[in-house]
Amino acid sequence: MIDVVLLETLLQRVADRAADRVVAALAARAAEPAALLTRAQLARRLGVSVVHVTRLDLPSVCLGDESTRRYDLAEVRAFLAAREPKATTPAKKADAIDVSSATARAGLRPAR
Repeated sequence: MIDVVLLETLLQRVADRAADRVVAALAARAAEPAALLTRAQLARRLGVSVVHVTRLDLPSVCLGDESTRRYDLAEVRAFLAAREPKATTPAKKADAIDVSSATARAGLRPAR
């Protein structure tokens, strides 16, 4: 016959060890620096074209000369989230208002 208390103790030890290993693995992963992405990799991650990445003037790290740039995805996403949204539709022009009837009732003459 299986001792229930012994079985529960063993299961708890296994669960504790598994939890410790998961926590250690996550901590090690968090300690690693974020991988820097090329312009093409960033464009794929954001779902835009490479030219669009260039036009956005995103925060980047220069490696050597100006033409070698790398992007931190988390930093880019934070930058984009902080930007004010741009208007997507042009402002509507106000409709022309006919004031002739109002000026006539007020006893005013139209300007010449």
